[in-house]
Amino acid sequence: MKITIQDNEYTATVESTSDDAVCINQAVEMIRGALAGVGFTEEQIAQAMPDEFQVDEAIADCVKDALKEMADSI
Repeated sequence: MKITIQDNEYTATVESTSDDAVCINQAVEMIRGALAGVGFTEEQIAQAMPDEFQVDEAIADCVKDALKEMADSI
């Protein structure tokens, strides 16, 4: 897989070295790398594209909050 991101000043290309198919997590990391290559900071990228651990944590927090609300309503 090859991903290219281009803006007015920079172009960043990220290419998989494997001939095998790229999984979604690898593709996301490639996109993150290309975004960093055109000048976005790690903080900007993380805010727009949380990693799988941040997503899991957010889902867990939502489930905990929902369960607490359900328990409080009984």
